[in-house]
This record gives sequence, structure tokens and C-alpha cells, in this order.
Amino acid sequence: MYGAVTMDGLIGASKPPRISRALGALALVMSITTMLCTVYLVTATQTILQELRHAPAPAPVSFATTLSEIAQNPDKTLSSHTLVNETRVLVVHAGDAWLERFGQEVARGANSVTSAVKVLHPDAATIDDVLWADALLLGSNVYNANVDPVLMAWMNQWPMAHDLSSKVGGAFAMAGGLSSGEEIVMLNLLHSLMIFKFIVVGGDAWTSAFGASAVIGEGPFHEGTEATSRLPGAWPAECYRRHDEIPAYFLRKAFGLGQRVASVAAKLRHL
Repeated sequence: MYGAVTMDGLIGASKPPRISRALGALALVMSITTMLCTVYLVTATQTILQELRHAPAPAPVSFATTLSEIAQNPDKTLSSHTLVNETRVLVVHAGDAWLERFGQEVARGANSVTSAVKVLHPDAATIDDVLWADALLLGSNVYNANVDPVLMAWMNQWPMAHDLSSKVGGAFAMAGGLSSGEEIVMLNLLHSLMIFKFIVVGGDAWTSAFGASAVIGEGPFHEGTEATSRLPGAWPAECYRRHDEIPAYFLRKAFGLGQRVASVAAKLRHL
């Protein structure tokens, strides 16, 4: 129709040629800028990857070396690349003076790994002490192949509601004779710890697989047998009683148990 204004005419009228050219130039500039940024990012990424490939790998931290460093320098502040050991070990035993001496050697082994070691009698220990500890070592004399009733009564008071599943447990025992129940006592202690979901650990050798035990009333381990160690065919010298002390053979097992339990707990603590 003559004189009618079409929609195309309106659109064309709203975009003068000068504005159209400006918009086209702006779109071109934006395209070029986007392309340059993309090229820059790709180049920078390749450079970074190249540097990472040729960067030297960090030296691994040896756990054994770290524990040795801590034991030799307990007051030293360790660097961020060193495993800071704050492992807490609780030793609880009930029994006679012989067991107390044996427990001290267990604690000494744990103390070679960490300085946070507590030794308590069940009468002085509470569930709060157990919750404080990363590792628990239980010790008992042998009572007719059974655990000291004082120690068991203390454990029987623990609430089942607490989560003790991340803690490490070990056992030690003192007996009067060979095969007189010391292994049964240690196994019973480990079974009780397993009821509370402890991770149970034995000693540092196959000869102390269930823990550390000592015998003081039979054979070469009996008092007054020091002279026998010099006879042909005698037991090794470290098995004989000297100066009314526990034979060194058993003390070595006690030290190894404490050290291994504390070391395993330290590793689990820093996983």
C-alpha cells in the first residue's frame, strides 16, 4: 500500500549506518580480545605445567627418623615438615611390687617415643584417663591363670557409650612359673580391650606376640641362680636373676612392648 510504513522500514530507520558500523567494530575488538586472552591462558598453563614437571619432589619424612629425633631432642620445636608427636600413653597395672617394676619398664619403652606417659593403679585411674590416652597398656599378676580382680573390676566400670575404636591397646603380665597362665592373662586383657573396639598390638618380636610377660619363680629366673649362668650349657646370662631384679631378658620384652604400642598409636594419630 502506498504511503504505508513497514516494520522493516522502522528497523532500518532505528539503526543509522554510523551506529551499525560502530557496533560491528566493537564486536570485532571483543572477538580479538577474547582470542588473545585464550592464547595467553593456554601459554601460561603450559609454562606452569612444564615447571611442575621439572620441580624436584619433596623428600619423604621418615617416621622412624622423626621418632628418633623426638626421643633425642624432646624439648626441640620441630619444623612443619616433621611429624610432631603428641601421642598420649596410659599404663594401668594392679599387682605386687614385681609387676610395678615390670610396668615401669613398659612405660620406659613408651617414653622412648613420647613424653606424654602416665602410670596409674586402677584405684587412681578413671574413664577420663582412658579417654585422654591414645594408647592403653594393661598389666596384671597371674592369679590362678586369671587377671587381677582389681584390674578387671576397674575395666568393668567403663561405659559402653564411649567410642574407643581409634585407641591402641597392649598387655603385660608377671607370673611365678613358665606356662602358669601368663599368656592366658594377656589374652584375656586383649579380649576385654577388643570388646571396647581397641586396636590390640603385641610386642616387638614373635616371642612376645601377645604382649610382654616375665617369670620370676622358676628355673634360671629364680632368685639366687646367678652363679649357674657361668656353668657349661647354661641359659644366656640375661635370663638369670641378679641383685634381686627382674632378668634383663624379660625387661627387654617390656621395653619393646611399650615402644611398639606407642609407635603404632603415634602413626594412627597422624594419619
